[in-house]
Amino acid sequence: DDIADLDESMASFDEQVAQGYTTFCMKPSQHTDDLADVESLCERMVGRLSLLGGT
Repeated sequence: DDIADLDESMASFDEQVAQGYTTFCMKPSQHTDDLADVESLCERMVGRLSLLGGT
């Protein structure tokens, strides 16, 4: 029951945006097993996506 590393999971997003992808589906439960962490996890996801320039 391990959780995935968020940074590792999003590492290829830059390349995918360059290839024309515009939609990414993220499931918080893949990256945390603690409900209290979901808000900050989503904030990290949005922050990382905002750096891509295409979002």
